[in-house]
Amino acid sequence: MEEAPFAAVREVHLVCRMAFAGMRHGDVMATMRFFGQAVIPELRMVAFPTEIRRRTRA
Repeated sequence: MEEAPFAAVREVHLVCRMAFAGMRHGDVMATMRFFGQAVIPELRMVAFPTEIRRRTRA
């Protein structure tokens, strides 16, 4: 079985910059919405085996 990166690490800190000078408010909000809907769930499942991750996305 393939081990996920950081699977043995208890705590990982991630810093993401979602707004840059000159960005429109709507674009910043869309970026944060995408991060919450697509990225955060993947980070929560990083230690799950690949087969379980595939089934939860379907």
